Formats: sequence, structure tokens, C-alpha cells
Amino acid sequence: MNWKEPLHKLEYEEAFDIAIFFMQTVIEKKPSDRDAYLALIYLLADTMIEPHSWELQTLPDQIKKDYYRSKESEYETLAKKYFALSYFKFMKDPEYLFIVGHAFIACPWIVGLGDNYPEITFKKAHELDPDNPIYLGDHYNNIYQQDPTNLELIKWAKLMHSTNSPLDAWQGKGRVWDYTAGMLRRLSRRILKMPPFDI
Repeated sequence: MNWKEPLHKLEYEEAFDIAIFFMQTVIEKKPSDRDAYLALIYLLADTMIEPHSWELQTLPDQIKKDYYRSKESEYETLAKKYFALSYFKFMKDPEYLFIVGHAFIACPWIVGLGDNYPEITFKKAHELDPDNPIYLGDHYNNIYQQDPTNLELIKWAKLMHSTNSPLDAWQGKGRVWDYTAGMLRRLSRRILKMPPFDI
């Protein structure tokens, strides 16, 4: 079952409740599909956080915002459930750890995790796959804060922003991969002092 195209269509149409229901049915049918869990977890986290940042222009916008706020408890329960189910299946999978850390980077409290949870997952992903430069993003962000001219840092940034970037392997996987790749590309652009025109 190719669930990515229907999910993309539902997200584009802002049919988030239907998308959440759809992804739950996907996981019921494919309980070992790591990417389905990640897509659902991010969808739940994003649906809980995003309405708080909406600028209200019209009454329908306010109604939609109120609706999604009324669903927060339900979404939080589902996020905890699917995070727990997926974590025990994929806790030794570096891509899962790295992506789930980014899914909850702004809201680890949703699933009862501490503020440092994303950093822990990034470190664990790197330990499990030390040769993958993607999993060094948090490490290089820390170096950038202390020494923005570090040569190793600049080399990493050029790789992330190169034509054959390792991030290209994530194209078409879904919103949480796009979000994570976007964060790493923005960091690489800051390091290289490039304007963020296409991000």
C-alpha cells in the first residue's frame, strides 16, 4: 500500500483529522512500517502546535483554531501511544531516532519527555551510525555556536548543501523528513553565510 500520496493530498487539503485516521489504519495494516509511525507522530505533534501560531483573519479561521485546540487531549494521547509503540520497535534505528527527535524538537512534553530528549536521540543516532554525516547536525550546531569559522564545520556544511547531499535520500519521504532536512540546510546556509532564498 502506497500511503504517502494519499497522506500528502490530505495534508495539502488541511484534512488533518482524516489524515490522522488514515495513518492509524495504515499502521494497523503495516505495524512494522517505521516511516508510517514517523509520519503519524509528526502529524500529531504539528497539528497540536501549529494552530497556536495561526494569525486569525476570519471567523472560519477562529473556528478551525478552536476546533483543533479542543482536540489537543485526544492528539496528545495518540502521540504518546504511537511514540511508545514505535520507540520499542525502532529504538536501535538511527534514522528513526534522528527523525523522531526532530518531530518533537519544539514539543517533547507532548509525549512526556524532557526538553533534552531531542539531543539524546541525535547523539544516539550518531552512535548507531557514526559514518552518516546527517546525524552530526546537532554536533555541528554546537560547534557553530562556539567557533563559526571551524574548518570541519564548514566542510560539513558544504556537504549538506552540495549537489549530492546525503539529505537528497530523504526527498519524497514526507513532511517530517522535509522539515528535518530543511533545518539542516538552514544551518548549513548560516554556516556558509548564504541567503536562505529557496528554503
